[in-house]
Amino acid sequence: MYCSPEDVRGELYIPLLTQMSAKFSVPGEFDIFLERHIGAASDFVDAALSAAFTVPLALPIPSAVRTATAKEAAYYAAAQFSEAEEILQDRHETAVAMLSAIVAAGRLPGQPSKSTEITGGSDKRVFTDDVLSRW
Repeated sequence: MYCSPEDVRGELYIPLLTQMSAKFSVPGEFDIFLERHIGAASDFVDAALSAAFTVPLALPIPSAVRTATAKEAAYYAAAQFSEAEEILQDRHETAVAMLSAIVAAGRLPGQPSKSTEITGGSDKRVFTDDVLSRW
């Protein structure tokens, strides 16, 4: 999984988080509920990123991927809890936009860009003594 229940709590609006916390009064029950949605959101992220990357991603998970997963998991949790997923529609749209941008970039955040890599060299055979002796 690409995020934690705490990451998902951070994406929930405070009134919704308060309602959810009150509903799940048994210790650990809310985390189990969120972990189920984190699993589904991680699958969604894998599906979105599989067009450009090998999934599942290796650790450490880039923060942009963790954030997108948390936003999507919060969207799923709200949809099941209140049947009003439009409350967190902005979270879903942001997650989709973040994942689309990562795929379009062709690299995960934190990886070096090919434009910053310096490669060079010359063919050692070009300026041999034999070639220079002709001049």
